Parts: sequence; structure tokens; C-alpha cells
Amino acid sequence: MRIVVKKRARNAMIKAALFVEKINTEHSGDRWLGKVYSKIISLSKAKANYALCRHTSLSKFKYSCISYGKWIIVFRMSTDKLEICRFIYGPRLS
Repeated sequence: MRIVVKKRARNAMIKAALFVEKINTEHSGDRWLGKVYSKIISLSKAKANYALCRHTSLSKFKYSCISYGKWIIVFRMSTDKLEICRFIYGPRLS
């Protein structure tokens, strides 16, 4: 399956990794980002069908959601492509 990370999601992941590195040790942001990408890869290998997001602003675009810690990974999945559309800090979503 092909994984596509949209620019908006990629920028949010990079900003979060830079913040993690700022408050922790050197290269901790890289490790954190690696864990996020591992979660995305495991998502692409899953055989499950994911429901639409419960939040109305996301479900109207037919996005599905999965949580990673306090973060929400917003995506669309087809038979041959996983498209990561947003990466949102959960408490800011409400």
C-alpha cells in the first residue's frame, strides 16, 4: 500500500517533533517522529475498515481518525493508498 502524507500533516508532525526535541534530549524528536511513522505503517498494514471521525468538521470530508497518545491521525484509506491528511493535537480539536 502506498502511503501519502499531505503537506499540512507533515508540517504539523515536524513542528511537534521540534517541540519534543526542545523540551527533551537531543534527537528525541527524531525518535518520536519515528514512532509516529511506525504507527502510520502499522495502520497501512491493517486489514480493518475504519469508521469516519466522530468530529463533524472531519467527518464531512470523509476522514477516518485514529489516536496516537494525545494526537489524532486523520486519514483516508482506499484499496491501494493511505493518505494522511491531518495531524491534530487532540485537546485542540474540541
